[in-house]
Amino acid sequence: MLPWMAEVLLQQGRFKEVLSLQTAVTDPAMQPVFELAALRLSSDQSAELCQRARQYLANDAKVSYPQWVVFAEAAAVEQDPRLRAESLEQALTRRPRGRTSPVFTLSGDQLWQAYLDYGHVYGNEQQLLIGDDQAWFLQATEQMPADPLLARALFAVLAFEAADHEQRELAHQYLVKLLDDSDVMGRLLQALYLNNPRFPSKAAIPLAARYRLVDQALAGGEIALASELMQSLDQPPLGKQAWSWQLRRARVMILGDAIDQGVALLRKLTAEPIEEPDAVDALLQVVFDLQKVSHHREALAIFARLQAMPLDSRHRRELYFWMAESYTALDEPRAAARAYLESAILEDEHAMDPWAQTARYHAAKSLAAAGLQGDARSLLEQLLRVTQDDSRKAVLRQELLQLDGRR
Repeated sequence: MLPWMAEVLLQQGRFKEVLSLQTAVTDPAMQPVFELAALRLSSDQSAELCQRARQYLANDAKVSYPQWVVFAEAAAVEQDPRLRAESLEQALTRRPRGRTSPVFTLSGDQLWQAYLDYGHVYGNEQQLLIGDDQAWFLQATEQMPADPLLARALFAVLAFEAADHEQRELAHQYLVKLLDDSDVMGRLLQALYLNNPRFPSKAAIPLAARYRLVDQALAGGEIALASELMQSLDQPPLGKQAWSWQLRRARVMILGDAIDQGVALLRKLTAEPIEEPDAVDALLQVVFDLQKVSHHREALAIFARLQAMPLDSRHRRELYFWMAESYTALDEPRAAARAYLESAILEDEHAMDPWAQTARYHAAKSLAAAGLQGDARSLLEQLLRVTQDDSRKAVLRQELLQLDGRR
């Protein structure tokens, strides 16, 4: 009850009452609550808190999210914009994914402001004039390897105060690069650009940030967010192949329930032969997404387009197998059996390697579903003669018994 009461009192601005509970609360996790109350009651401890923050930063110490929030506020009291920006970065990269205590609420907008404050202080020291974008860019790029935090602050100033749109976009591009060095820094990218009043809509987010946020959303399985971010992003980001980018767009459309648009884009992407094996693999993954959302007719149409291309034997073998999977889902067992058998015998009609055995087994099940028990039995008996695995033999014998039961 006491920890909860301390947080409620802190929210209400009753700082002395919060501190009166300190002796009764032994949980060390509550220390930031009492430090924040003391800081808001008086600035006496702000310098000491800032010194602790610098020591933690120098030693790369593991410090909790609430503690960094306290350090950020102490840095604001001490009018230390660099330490405030650094503390906010540390806090936002550690912010829990779920709900946090309202006492320790932070936003990406606070970090933007800290960057701007720090950038302006440094700019004044260096006598940089707002509007002289080239001088600011020179300073920012020179600081990138030696002092990335300062570089981020200078690019933030350019991102909002550069003379023209192109220069502002370029500044965002540099900033995204600096924030994209690791998964941890990637969380700062989300804090700065998503759900931020500086960017009232997803379309208002600068292109460089939106492209990277799409990648993050896809990696995290956030398809709805990826779809929303990708709207109006027709062209690939700089340095990325247009075909690969359009394939990614097709995947987002399909998983985001815009099936017709995704299929139309896949048709465009398969209008010309695809020769690179990696590209075929990437395309197949998107067609698998079509199968996952039960659009098997559309998947078969794309498979048919691939069939007409000069694929290697491995891909062609796989293609027949996945076509059979769609025919099975569509309750077309004869077509499924035919495709499974094509997959099994494509390279050698007597093949009994693991892939061929698996394809033959599925073909037998499809033949049985089609009422062709004799053909199904013949396949299962072939498999039983060649398999060495006892558990697989047991499965095959069970399938044969089930065939006998269907007579």
